Amino acid sequence: MSSLNLLLSGTILPWLLGLLLVFATLALLLSIKLWRATKRSPYFFMRQQAAKKMQSYLTVFAVLMLMAAGIGTYGWRSPSDTTIRMALITRAKPATAEIQEMMGGIRLSMGRVKCALLSLNAMKQGLKEAGRLG
Repeated sequence: MSSLNLLLSGTILPWLLGLLLVFATLALLLSIKLWRATKRSPYFFMRQQAAKKMQSYLTVFAVLMLMAAGIGTYGWRSPSDTTIRMALITRAKPATAEIQEMMGGIRLSMGRVKCALLSLNAMKQGLKEAGRLG
């Protein structure tokens, strides 16, 4: 159910799918009308023209339905990006415990990065002093 909510929550996908399905329905209705014309036309050439138009409308219907199915399956899948997006806002309410936990993890990882950079700089300085690094 959450995938359906994600699909319908403020995206352009429902409008796009609705538009594709409306056009596909129109193409199907026109092809049905032309099918009737192929059966009821009194002259051979009128039947041939109706059959050709019906074939083109059925092709348009099939393409629109395939596009709608592809876009629908694309919108139905869950997002693959798991990046935590947050911003610090001045004069905001205090952060919840969950956010403080996440920020603590970020601070820890930033501390580790700083430690690694300091040790790399120390190693680089040591190699420079030993004359191995130009």
